[in-house]
Amino acid sequence: MSQLNKTVSLAIGETTKLTNSGQATSTGTLLFTVPPRPGGGEHSAIFQAVGTLTGLTSTLQADASGAGGTNLVTYIASLLAAATSIIAVPASGSTPLVAGVTYAINITALTGGPADFYVTLN
Repeated sequence: MSQLNKTVSLAIGETTKLTNSGQATSTGTLLFTVPPRPGGGEHSAIFQAVGTLTGLTSTLQADASGAGGTNLVTYIASLLAAATSIIAVPASGSTPLVAGVTYAINITALTGGPADFYVTLN
């Protein structure tokens, strides 16, 4: 998949627009990283897709190899969809966000767009 944005470094407590190179109109990836959490531990996050979507399928992928997103593998098999355009990823769950990893929203289908993608990190 082609990268649809410039890789974003998220900030704790802020909402970040991942579609920083223009709205998503087709399949592709939106790459981002998370900072270390003060005092250690994992992050929780809320992801949202905003647009006139009639169809959306996406996964969350991760690359812990240090290759900046070239070795992405599926981390959460179903992230955002047209019917669930907002989702929370808890720090206490089985797939928390941790520092030192490159993440990507992998948009595998998008119809009815364009759409913007946002994430708020805690």
